[in-house]
Amino acid sequence: TEPFELTGVFLQYNRDLSDKGLVNLRDCQHLTLLNFTYTGIGDAGLVHLQACCSNLRELHLPGGVTDAGLANFAECRELTRLTLHGVKATTTGLANFRHCKKLTSLSLGGIRLEGESLASFAGCAELEYLNVRNTALAPAELLHFKDCTKLKTLDLSGNPAITNLELRYFENCKDLTSLNLADANVDDRALSFLSQCHELSYLNVAETRVSDTFLESLQEKLPNSKIDRNPKWPSRARRDDPQPAAAPFNFEQARNHQQAWADYLGVSVEKEIVVGKDNDGKDVTLTMVLIPPGEFMMGSTAEEQAEFLNAAQAVGDESRIGTT
Repeated sequence: TEPFELTGVFLQYNRDLSDKGLVNLRDCQHLTLLNFTYTGIGDAGLVHLQACCSNLRELHLPGGVTDAGLANFAECRELTRLTLHGVKATTTGLANFRHCKKLTSLSLGGIRLEGESLASFAGCAELEYLNVRNTALAPAELLHFKDCTKLKTLDLSGNPAITNLELRYFENCKDLTSLNLADANVDDRALSFLSQCHELSYLNVAETRVSDTFLESLQEKLPNSKIDRNPKWPSRARRDDPQPAAAPFNFEQARNHQQAWADYLGVSVEKEIVVGKDNDGKDVTLTMVLIPPGEFMMGSTAEEQAEFLNAAQAVGDESRIGTT
């Protein structure tokens, strides 16, 4: 067998991948791409990569990683693409990428950004793709991207604190092809610059204050642009989107699908809602769980039904079922 140099590891969606397995990569000194999104990799596994990631150009990490795991990539100064969907990162963790000024793609969807979290990415003038969906960022943080005039895709959705003022930072982004502002607190005035974005093919203004009159006028100027006012669910699949679940799958696989979509959407798997008050005036809550898209099977298969019938005949006892 001829020797070879491993330059890329793409294990997206592999939930069977464990931290222990990454020890096999510790001597791979020529790695330029690592994609572990929607896997079970955590901080413990990433320790094995600290000495072999200085040449990385692309890094895509799963939601289970924290600041401790991100510290292993502090010397990755040549990165051009960085994906940290749902990572449990703080300002400290993101600071490990403060020297990555060659980034063309930055995806931080689902991270709960606090303080000056985005200051580490100030000066990334080569950015073409920026995703800060569902990050609860402080609107002023977007000032760090005011010089990113090469942006083509910008996703600010799920951040209701964003106003017209913050959109001014992107008025010079004439090459925009996709802009997602769902849930932003913006109106017609914030989007006047879009008439000059002749390459714009997608605009999402669901749950905003943008008027139908303005959108009709914009559509006339940009006839090839799709303008979306309705769904919050991702309108178009991208290559890093998690795949819909397809039956049959077991319990563990179902949980993995659920977590993958929660990371992608920047939400929790479980959410507690208040449904009323009890006799003492205390909140009565109900725990809701995320149902990922896909298909599933209900009821028993023909084989299982036959097995149940055979077991019942073998026992021969009277069977009952509760009434409701």
